[in-house]
Amino acid sequence: PLFRSRLSGDRSHVEAQCLAATLLGGNLIGLAEKAANSSTNREKIRLVHVTAAEIEKLVPQITELAMAVCDNPGNKAAVKQLNVLAHSWADKIQVLAGALDS
Repeated sequence: PLFRSRLSGDRSHVEAQCLAATLLGGNLIGLAEKAANSSTNREKIRLVHVTAAEIEKLVPQITELAMAVCDNPGNKAAVKQLNVLAHSWADKIQVLAGALDS
């Protein structure tokens, strides 16, 4: 939804989508870190902590780019970078979800 909404030009909608992504990431990070803290698997613990830190770094970058693209949807470089970051965020969310499943 965030990637599609950024082209709408509706800044409040983009802000809401950024907040939803932030909350989802934060909730999943919290769950994954709780699971990792009760695990004895060092690799899983490391994976969760590294991935959580990467997600936390991506969120402000995605938010900033989404706002920039909302303001100027013709900026192809910003659109491309937003797409790359959004896919990276989604991949990392999947890693955390996988860590919770295992």
